[in-house]
Amino acid sequence: MTQLLDPAERAHDPARVIVVGGGGVGTMAAYNLEAGGLAETVIVLRSNYEIVASRGFSIDSCQHGRVDNWRPRGGIVSASASPKENARFDYVLCCTKNIPDAPGPNVTQLVGPYVTSGHTVIVLIQNGINIERPLLDAYPENVVLSGISLIGVFEHEPSKILHNDADKLIIGAFANPVLPSKTQETATDEFIKLYSASGKVTATLDTDVRWTRWRKLLYNAVYNPISALTNTDTGRLRLSAREDKNDPNISHNVLDHLILPAMKEIQAAAKAVDNVDLPDDLLWSVVEADDVKEFLLPSMQQDRQRGRYVECEVILGETLRLGEAARVSMPIIRTMYCMCRALQFQVKDSQGLVDIKELATRYAEEK
Repeated sequence: MTQLLDPAERAHDPARVIVVGGGGVGTMAAYNLEAGGLAETVIVLRSNYEIVASRGFSIDSCQHGRVDNWRPRGGIVSASASPKENARFDYVLCCTKNIPDAPGPNVTQLVGPYVTSGHTVIVLIQNGINIERPLLDAYPENVVLSGISLIGVFEHEPSKILHNDADKLIIGAFANPVLPSKTQETATDEFIKLYSASGKVTATLDTDVRWTRWRKLLYNAVYNPISALTNTDTGRLRLSAREDKNDPNISHNVLDHLILPAMKEIQAAAKAVDNVDLPDDLLWSVVEADDVKEFLLPSMQQDRQRGRYVECEVILGETLRLGEAARVSMPIIRTMYCMCRALQFQVKDSQGLVDIKELATRYAEEK
């Protein structure tokens, strides 16, 4: 079995990092790493490759300032291009949306060309639960890190990045039984050092990855689908509840009868599945996580507005499967999951990936 290299053997000056996914999160991660002076990055791009190749990124950042025509020192590459022979990276950061039910390569296939067995540290800066399992199966000799990104950033036009809320990254190792715990701890500490070196952002150690991912689901499996399905930002959702509470003719409101009960389902699933305690006061802090006056659009709502697939399976589907397997009743999460599956079908239909007439004929024949 190949052993992970000693940190001193693996280290370069600077570290070689490849970022898969050059949207808002990936671009800011690459920029911040290079701003720290300890890393040289390469970004793998898909839909925005041509425009970034011609003029670079334009970044308007609340922490790094205004930067025009920026390109990573290591260059940009197209996702459709074959990687260079003997390319060897210390870290591969996957910052793409995790949508295994959409057409195209899955996360394991996306990072695979850039992983050296026993050497490359894989960093998943992605949403969802159980996202590490395919990577640990495919690369048992590599450290896989969990990255929870708390950042306000989006690519409002191809190559144009608006970063309007502080970059806070929570990093910890997904437990890999094949590797010594010390190896995983060292890899985590090294990456935190790299990401913190700019002095502009916050990178902190996650000592309980499973707890942190269940805690993030309180927001992602609740606000994300509700905002996407209603096309209502998180501020207006709460304000609508306040208005309904003031009307004696209204018997239910979205906060007390939808948002909080959905969070209670996540709370119960976390306890039943992983013995993770999410206290009641935490639920209310998640409700108030966004400034009500900022009218923030969760990522699923942004994706729906742009006609994109939403992160249905890793946020809702896997959560529901885990919870129901542990005998937790999750009617609200189940309903939102089924509705989001309909959104996925809608996107496939709009892209010509389903034959509606043929499906309708089969449907009629099977009745």
